This record gives sequence, structure tokens and C-alpha cells, in this order.
Amino acid sequence: MPLPDRLLPLFLTPALFAQQWARVDEFAGSAVAVFDPLRGRAIGVGQHFYGARLWEFDGVRWIAHAEPAPAGQVEALVFDAVRRRLLAFAYEPYSATAIQANDGVGWTTIRAATAPPSRSRPQVVWDEARGRLVLFGGGAAVWGTYTPLDDMWTWDGTNWTQLAPPLRPTPRFAGGCAYDPVRQRMVLFGGEGSGSTLQDTWEWDGSNWRDLAPVTGPGPQLWMTMAFDPASARVVLVGSPVTASTTTEAWAWDGAAWARLQAVGGAPPAMFLARDATSLLLCGGRANFEDERALLRLGPTGFVPLPVVPEPETRAGFDLAYDPIGDGFLLFGGRRSVTHGNALLAETWRWRRGWQRLQPSTSPPAREGHAMAHDVTRGAVVLFGGAVNGVAVADTWTWNGTDWRMQMPVTSPPSMSLAAMASHDASGIVVLNGEQSPSGLNQTWLWDGLDWTRANSQSLYGRPGVMAYDRQRARIVRAYSNGTDEWNGSSWLQMAPTLPSSGRAGLVFDPVRARVVAISDGGLHQWDGVTWSALISTLPRIRPRVALDPVRGDILAIVESGGGLWSQWLSTPAPALVVGLGGSCGLSPPVLSVRGRPTLGVSFDFAIDAGTAAAPIVLAVSLQPAAPPGPCAVVVGWPAELAFAQAANNGVAILPVPMADVPALRGLRVVAQAFGLAGVAVSASGGVAVQVGD
Repeated sequence: MPLPDRLLPLFLTPALFAQQWARVDEFAGSAVAVFDPLRGRAIGVGQHFYGARLWEFDGVRWIAHAEPAPAGQVEALVFDAVRRRLLAFAYEPYSATAIQANDGVGWTTIRAATAPPSRSRPQVVWDEARGRLVLFGGGAAVWGTYTPLDDMWTWDGTNWTQLAPPLRPTPRFAGGCAYDPVRQRMVLFGGEGSGSTLQDTWEWDGSNWRDLAPVTGPGPQLWMTMAFDPASARVVLVGSPVTASTTTEAWAWDGAAWARLQAVGGAPPAMFLARDATSLLLCGGRANFEDERALLRLGPTGFVPLPVVPEPETRAGFDLAYDPIGDGFLLFGGRRSVTHGNALLAETWRWRRGWQRLQPSTSPPAREGHAMAHDVTRGAVVLFGGAVNGVAVADTWTWNGTDWRMQMPVTSPPSMSLAAMASHDASGIVVLNGEQSPSGLNQTWLWDGLDWTRANSQSLYGRPGVMAYDRQRARIVRAYSNGTDEWNGSSWLQMAPTLPSSGRAGLVFDPVRARVVAISDGGLHQWDGVTWSALISTLPRIRPRVALDPVRGDILAIVESGGGLWSQWLSTPAPALVVGLGGSCGLSPPVLSVRGRPTLGVSFDFAIDAGTAAAPIVLAVSLQPAAPPGPCAVVVGWPAELAFAQAANNGVAILPVPMADVPALRGLRVVAQAFGLAGVAVSASGGVAVQVGD
């Protein structure tokens, strides 16, 4: 049932959480995943160059989840059906194994007095029939190598117990494993043994191991992915045998024999299996050190490719600017990676809560290293120069929201590549700075919407830098390898401080801080007109291209790369967030979680897991939390609105929250808490604070 109509006025008063950076690109690469019945979705932890990230599959694509990922190198993700929470197993070198648990509002590390020693790539499942985690083997790290292990442990939610069955698999790590809930067995296959790659099949029934020794099956392999398919009631394996490492195979195990499924045509290695509410998905992949976005769904005979949501592919040499007419961020050009053909691109894309490939009737030729800027005065995007097949060019283009138009100025700057451009809003002029090709002389040119004028200012030092307009101080800031300059509307002022950076930075005005900030290998820094000061940020710091949406205050940063490190991040004063408040209390308290991202124009759900069918539930929602929210306390403030519901047969009640695509709702924050009723006894979930964003 939906929330009552009287709750909807609560979504009319904006309030802000702290600004933060969040990944907004679609997931690619490798991950571990599990089906979370509380969210009703597949949840994955993806490991990237920039660290781990929590993702969820919304039925069409993988999207970044509002919650942070568990800490460390996550190697197994399972769902604890007894306590109704996610569990993550992460590799921690030289320390006892710890489990991280998530009940829908954050991760908590659980350490026991006795625990398995540190290991990497163990075989881990959640045994639903016996309500415990099962761990077998793994690799003990010794001076950069791994020694296969054959010890076995179970975890009951609090403590570890080591088991010593008389028969067990040989030592191994990086094997495949999955739990078969129909046959109540843990299925284990292959892995790296002591000096050889294995291809044996074992099952654990809760008391004993059995070596099944099927007549046929997958070849010897490791790093494979395995999961239970609810549609066929079989365990499915996808991997690449070491004897044919470029071939991806799929097999299904029914408890007696392996059956080969239809070939996974063209699927890259290092993919992962994820189960959603209906069947199995085969996702991601990594080929030649580049992340892939393959997506396939398992059918009766094999995996069938699904449409991939369009996104710009990995590239370098592109540029980015805000498009005021299209109300989004505009991206043009660049060069594909070597793996994908190394070709120049003439593509035009717009980002606004997702990517849209535009099809203008006229377009600049394919290029890289060009400069783009939002021309605030004329409400357009300006593009200049770049390189075509290694030769710098000097053409000028403008974007009117739907099409590109080549300008024919009387005077034009010389050919330039890797120049920088920014609009000086106070004077209504777009400023271009770069090196003339091939002389290398640094020049500054001014664009008034019709023609270019050479600025009568001193030459600047250093290679071409990056520029951004300081809206607070009405100056353009230019940062480069040897210093910082400012354009005051008529000339450059050379400043002494050097931006702490080991590479090219991204420069943008941050309206929250009212400062120009630089994103670079040296970290995140802000400029106050006198010096650069360091800031703390989780933003990736490798050559991003950045642009500001001056209307919403959003900043989009895209990591420029030709080697598979493509990554998109958004900083917004009103991010879509779900934050846990306080703790649960009472006997068998309900578990409250949020399904989906609280995003404008997209409904999200409050999900309350009471654990019992038909259990009565009350959801309380308020604009402010109680002060102070603490453990075992009411965290919703007063006044609060109440919604009454009854758990379905699975013990879960779903209360949808429809969200209109209305800008006034952006930044809205509410607090919610669920209460279970059992006679005269009342129990309470932990609370959640929800902020609606993009």
C-alpha cells in the first residue's frame, strides 16, 4: 500500500544534507553480488581502481547505491536470512577474519575472540537450512604468494567454530562455490590447489563432504563465478578454463551431473553472476585491463544478452561543459582506448540523471584535446580547436541546445590543442588560453559571440593549464604545473602559489564553498585568491574533466582515460541519500530499509521486514529527527505522520513513496521509523533519514 496522501505535504520543505561526491556511472568490471530480499534487488560490491562501491540492479542496469561499501577487499557477499542483513567477508592481511554486517542503514564490523586466520579468496556461502556462514579454505598470504588452505569454519552470527570433518576437499583458494537451497547443499568447484588448478566437484550437507566425481564437467579453472538459479533450481557456473583462458563457458549442476549451457558468446572474462527476483544475471567483465559493461540474463538453454543502457564508452581527450538550453552537461569527442580501436570520436552526449546520445544534424569533425566552455552571456556552449589525427586545428563551434554551428569569425586564434577556456561572466567574454601550434607560444584570446580578439596581455609561463571562473571574486583562475594566474577581465595577474599536483588537474567553481576547487593527483584543493589549501574528499584524483551546473550547483567530474579507468562522479548540494539513525529495540524488532534511490521523478519504497506474515506495522515519518537520536529510542520527531500496514506472507510490508519530478522537492529530508505491534508489546526499528536528490 502507498503512504497516505496526508504524508505527501512532508515532501514540500527542502533541507540539505552535507555536500558529497558520489559515483553516477553505470557499473562495469568485476564484483561479488547477492540477492537482498529486503530491497528486492541484487546488491553487488564492485572493486575499482578508486576503491569499492555498493551497487544495486534496478531491473535495467546497475546503479550506485546511496550507502557506502564495506571496508577492505570484499571477496564474498551473502544474505543472513536469520538476522535479515547483508554480510561481507573482506580480506584483511595479517589479521583475524572479521565479518561486516549491514541491516539496511550502514556497515558494522563484528570481531570474535576466536576467528579464522587471515586469508584471501576463500570459498564462502550462507547455509540457509542451518542459519550460519560456512567458510572453507582460501589462500594464506606469505611474501606475496598464497598458500592454499583446507581448514573449515562456521559463523553463527556471533562466534566462529572450526570444524574437522574426516573427509574434505584438498587445500585451495579462488574456487567457485554456491548454496543450493532446494537440496540444502554447499557446492564447491575447482580453484587453485598446491601446484595445480583443480576441476573437482564437492558438496557439503552440513555434516559431511562428498566428492561427487562427475563424468563430465567444466575444465580446471579458478576465479570463476557460481550462483543458484531459482528458475531451474540448479547451481550455475561461469568461467574460463585455464586451458582456454579466452573462452567463457557456462555450466549447470543439478546434484548429479554438469550440463553445459549455450555458449556465452563474446562475454569478457572476470564477469560475475547476480540473482535478482526472477533469474540469474551475468554482468560486467574485464578485458585487457579495461572494465566492460556486458549484461546477460539466463534463459532455458543459456545466457541471452540484454540491452545495455547507452553511455559514452571509455575515452581520453574529450571535454565537458554545461548546456543551459538542454539543461545538462554536454560532452563531445575524444579518443577511444587502444583496446576499442583507438579511433577519434565525433559523438555528442548530454548527461542529466543519465546519459543521452544526441544526433545533431551538423557536428564538428572527430577530435581530441579541444576546449569547451559554457558561454553564460549568450546561453550557449563554445568549442575551439583540438587535434585531428595529430594535427592541431583552429575552428570555432557553438552549441544551441540541439545542434552544432560552425562559426566564421573574421579573426581566429591559431591552431591549438590542449587549450583551456572559461567564461568571464562579469564582462560577458569567453577567455581562451593555450599554446600556438607548433611554435608553443602561449596566447590569450577573447570571444564575444561573433569574433575573436587577441588579448593585449603578457605571455604566460608553463604548459597550458586548466581554467575556471570564480563567481565569488569575478576572476578566472588558471592553474598549471608551475603556478596560478588570475584574469581580472582585462589582463592576467601572475600569482606565486603552485597547485600541489603531479598531473593535470580539473578546475571548477564550487558554489557550496564559494571557492574554485582543483581536483588532481595531489588531492582536492581550494583557492581563496591567495593560496591553495587542502580539502578532504573521496573524489577520484586522476585527470578529471569537470563542469558546473550553475542553476543547481551540481559538479560533474569524469575521469579522462584511455585505459579502462573511466569513472563519473557528481557533487551536489542535495544528493540522494539514506542515512541510518539510532538503533532498534524491543523483542524481534522490525527492520526498516529503503528500496531504490530517493530521486526526483522516481518512486522509492519503505520496506519493513517484520519477520512474520500478517504482522501489524506502523511507519512514522517526520520532517525532523528527535533530539538526540540514540540507541533504542524513538528517532522520529514531532509532529509525525503515521501509516499503518500489515506484513505480507513473506513478512515484509512495502509502502511506496511516489516522487514527482518537481525541482522544489530536491533536497527534501524526512526521518522514518517502523514499529512492530505484538499484543501490548511494541518494538522499534532503527530509523532512517532520507534526502531526495538526483
